[in-house]
Amino acid sequence: MGKTLFALLSLGLILVLAQRASSGALDPRIDLGPRQAAAATRVVLVLAHRNQRQLDALLDAIAQGRAKPISHAQFERTYAPGAASLRRVQTFLKAKGFAIERSSDSLILANAPSRTVEKTFTTSIHNVREAARGDWYAPAARPVAPAAIAPLLATVMVSSRPMYRPGAR
Repeated sequence: MGKTLFALLSLGLILVLAQRASSGALDPRIDLGPRQAAAATRVVLVLAHRNQRQLDALLDAIAQGRAKPISHAQFERTYAPGAASLRRVQTFLKAKGFAIERSSDSLILANAPSRTVEKTFTTSIHNVREAARGDWYAPAARPVAPAAIAPLLATVMVSSRPMYRPGAR
């Protein structure tokens, strides 16, 4: 009888937790409201690869053992975004008031005041609190790449959310 009661209580708890989770009641994030307009805000832009469909097919073939991996030089020649795309996105960002922190062949880290990020990427940046990760900022809605650079981008990320790293202290 004790095991049956325990099982029923466990099932009841699971159902309550599932209901709360689906309603958003268990979301550990607390929205602290809009970020200060002048607060420095980092943006990470990932440039789109050239020949993406061909690259996807190649990666599938490699994963299935039907093709061999290509060299870094082959990847650069055929799939990497290219210097012209990188310069075009950097020039656009600088004209909008962003400072370029770092960049590589396919990644740009830039920062600007929150109001500039919001205006450029058509979103609102909010401060967020999460018990496990502390305070950070994130967009209230998915950032939208401006038409002038959208075809050159794979994604735009705006968040200072600390990432979990196993073994990190």
